Amino acid sequence: MATMLFYNGNCSRHGLHVTSAAETGPSMDKHTPYYELLEAIRDAGCPICRLAVRSGDRFLETYSYEHVNDIEIRELVRLAKGFCHNHTWRLFHKHSPLGTALTFYDILGEAAHQIGAARERQGLLSSLAGRVRKRLAPEGTCLGCDAQSNAEQRHLGLLVESLRNEREAQEAYGSADGLCLHHLRAALRARPSREATDILLRVQEQRIAAVREQMSEIVRKADYRVKERVTQADIDSLPAALAQVVGQEALD
Repeated sequence: MATMLFYNGNCSRHGLHVTSAAETGPSMDKHTPYYELLEAIRDAGCPICRLAVRSGDRFLETYSYEHVNDIEIRELVRLAKGFCHNHTWRLFHKHSPLGTALTFYDILGEAAHQIGAARERQGLLSSLAGRVRKRLAPEGTCLGCDAQSNAEQRHLGLLVESLRNEREAQEAYGSADGLCLHHLRAALRARPSREATDILLRVQEQRIAAVREQMSEIVRKADYRVKERVTQADIDSLPAALAQVVGQEALD
């Protein structure tokens, strides 16, 4: 399902809407987002993290092959001073080195222009450092982050609703890894039904207990009185624990 870019008004940086094809209107297949969510629930880790990262990647893929030379979108990227750290490296490693080069050649050229313009301007009320800092400050947000944020909100809403009235989703979630704590807090802010809340919290408690059990060997061996050393298997248990708190590692 390809990611598409839709514009509102004159395509200002506040008017860009990044969405999936399944969102474009009532004529689209409404079941597709649900089955994507169900598949993510059945995979390891937080399903919202997985779907959000996937949406960011879909945007970057579309940008790389369809929009890197689009004047309006390039202006949005220029205003944001490129992409964030994470999406810059994902664009380079996972999508298009050429698209990365075209984008950041433009960004660096604009930065050089702004530094030169600040140097040429004589001002008594502001320092050179202050003028340059102001000119280099982003005037927009990372479009990859926008895509991920939209996906998070969309899929969290669908998850909360599905746990309220879809038996298939309830059963799948009941044997899943649950959410990271970041997305659990977001789901609870959505005021889920009592049944959905019970499922969310029960799975979370089970998952936290399982992860802490895996970590307990490291904690035990940290005691100076214990002669056993931490093993590679012990260390390999840590990513699951970290993901349980802060979400899955983005660069996988």
